[in-house]
Amino acid sequence: MHSAGEVPLATIPSPRDVPVGAAPQPLSTFFGLTLTDPTSVIPQNGSLFARLCNGLILDPRDRPFIALSLQASIVIVPFAAFLFWPGAFNWWLGGVYLMLNFGFFVDRYVLMLHNTCHRPLFRRRYKFLNFYIPNFLGPFFGETPNTYLCHHLGMHHPENNLPGDLSSTMRFDRDNVLHFCVYFARFFFSSLVELSLYLWRKKRKKLLNPADTPLPERARRIFQCGTNLVCLSRASTLRLRS
Repeated sequence: MHSAGEVPLATIPSPRDVPVGAAPQPLSTFFGLTLTDPTSVIPQNGSLFARLCNGLILDPRDRPFIALSLQASIVIVPFAAFLFWPGAFNWWLGGVYLMLNFGFFVDRYVLMLHNTCHRPLFRRRYKFLNFYIPNFLGPFFGETPNTYLCHHLGMHHPENNLPGDLSSTMRFDRDNVLHFCVYFARFFFSSLVELSLYLWRKKRKKLLNPADTPLPERARRIFQCGTNLVCLSRASTLRLRS
């Protein structure tokens, strides 16, 4: 006798019953399970925007990343530039900027950055556009160029939050304020130094040493460092004047 909801084992198909060359079946088919988890659906190519995106990106499911990048470029980038315009800065405008940034963009940006680090967004012929999300938009959301990729793929995934992971939470209690402060201080002040030493020790020098990268990539990094220094000097000048 079988209770309600159970499927007799004799009625569950086996992977061996699938004909050679047939379309792959989900594992739930072979275990009598009903999955209710949300699944990705490839969007339709109806609009002009969708067709343009599909010509640029590898996976049509990543079209929201193009939309988000455009939104951030239209809203956040000009807003930040305006705050640096001589005489335009105001503290209440800075508060509005932060609320807009953290309230509507930063969480989605980090998710986009995570996904595009794991899998390139643009097709090979447009691969130069892959620098835009981590390197141009990144500083507007507190991400220094390429640091997330080095930390996440070069260290976090190989260590998998075990004790060797520089961002491991195993030794901390989530409901302990002191533990949070220690974790935050370590990550904020010493993560770059610790990550560099880790990559050197593990001989992952291509993630560490710009000299191992092609010349255009080195030139881009030098340009990025220069622009960051200009922004920092400009910010300090505005503070001294205010």
